[in-house]
Parts: sequence; structure tokens; C-alpha cells
Amino acid sequence: MVPFERALVSSYQPSTVIFPLCLLSLCESSSKWFLVRPNRLSINLTKSNFIVFCTPKMKYDVAIANIKINYFSLEQVQFAKFLGVYIDEHLSWHKHIQLTSSKISKTNGILNKLYRFLPTFIIIQLHNSLILPYLTYCNCVWGTGSENKFKSLITCQKRAVRYIAKVSAKTHSLPYFKKYNILKLDDLHKFLVQQLMYKYSHNLLPRPFANYFTLSHNIHYYNTRHSSNYFIHFAGTNVRKDTTKFLGPKLWNALSNELKQSHSIFCFRKKLKKILP
Repeated sequence: MVPFERALVSSYQPSTVIFPLCLLSLCESSSKWFLVRPNRLSINLTKSNFIVFCTPKMKYDVAIANIKINYFSLEQVQFAKFLGVYIDEHLSWHKHIQLTSSKISKTNGILNKLYRFLPTFIIIQLHNSLILPYLTYCNCVWGTGSENKFKSLITCQKRAVRYIAKVSAKTHSLPYFKKYNILKLDDLHKFLVQQLMYKYSHNLLPRPFANYFTLSHNIHYYNTRHSSNYFIHFAGTNVRKDTTKFLGPKLWNALSNELKQSHSIFCFRKKLKKILP
């Protein structure tokens, strides 16, 4: 049997008791679905848990959020690993960033032992295979926010670049990012979001993304200079401004038509990387 992860999502108002009743019914229905033919599967209740998503300032009664399946109480957790990404109850991604920084720090320890004895191109290959995947995986989801939020990751990335350049720890790292064609963390996020926009514009994304972004000519039907651009929704908070739904159209609209009409995603990546700082 191939192991897999399953998530059930429901919403509620903390001041009501509707949530536990609805979610309990949803969990019981799912449990029955696993058992009926041709599924014949079962839920491992000892490995199942639930998260109550809320803002840091929101208070709720923990007793109301008690979920039971077949008289077994599920454990409430503050964060959980789902498909390789750690999701916390406030959707701040602090736990994922913390654990990713820890993994990259271990790799930096290996590079610290090797960079004096190996040629530069080997260190770059080690960086691309052991560090870069952690920075790019689901970056469009968790890679938004202030620089202070990613301070640990930025420090780890700078340390890895210094190992590639074989310079001291106090050397300014920015020139070596450019020299070895390595994107800084914030530029890497923009790079990945723009790739997402290219795939959306050329219908290369899965069906659930079909109506995720909206063209301006679908908002108003009169002809304007920017009618072929994507509509940028209003964002009154910095949290919303950092979302892919806001940042994606903003970055895409700023690109040239020649770049947008690249004949393949590989050509688009190559041209885009050249214009990034």
C-alpha cells in the first residue's frame, strides 16, 4: 500500500458550537468512505490530528474544538507537516522557515569542511542539489513576508555563497550572488511567482487554477491600454500585498510583451533570470 496524506478543511465562527458538529459529521463520513467497497481503507487515528487556524490575537475555547472519531479524541496540534511543508495554526510559516534553516545549516556545515579542497563548480553543484531545493519547494506559498521573517534563511544562503566564493565570513556577499548567477531569497520568490504566472497565462497549470487570476478586460468591457494585463485586486494590508494573488499580476504586468510571449517555460526562465537584479 502506498502511504498518502489527506486533509479535511472546514470553517466556523469561534463563538458558536456549529464547528465541532459539522467537522465531526465530516470526519465520520470520511471514515465510512474509507471502509466501503472498493476502498476498504481505514484511518490511523493515532497518527491523525487537527489544527484550528486563527489569528494570533483570536481566542477560542479549546474544549469546543474537541474532535472525536469512533470515540477516539484526535490530538490538537499547533503545526503539522503536509506534503513536505509545515503548516502552523496562524499560517505564519515560522515553523517551516525554522526547520528549513536548520536543514540548510547542516548542509553549510558540510560545505565548511569541503570548500577548501574542492573546485568551485563542485561546490556550486552541491549548493544546487542540497540547498536550492529547500528554498524553491512551495516557495510561492511560504516565501512571502518581511525580511526579518526570513533572517535565518537569508543568513544561511549568504553563508553558502561565501563557501562557493571561498571568502571569509565577513566578506560582503552581494557581488558573489551576481558572479555565480545565484538569486537572493527575495528575488528567487519573484522568479518563481513569475514562472507561475507564465504557466497560468499559457494554460499549463492544473484545472483548479483556471479562474485564479482575472484579466482586466473581464472586469470592464471598454478598451484600454492595459486591458490585456491581469487585474490587480485591492490590498489594504501588507499581508494581502504579499500574497501570490496580488503579487503575481503585479510582477507579470511589469514584464515586456516579448518576455511574456516566450515559446516555452525554459526560454522564459532563461530570459527572466537575465533581467533580475
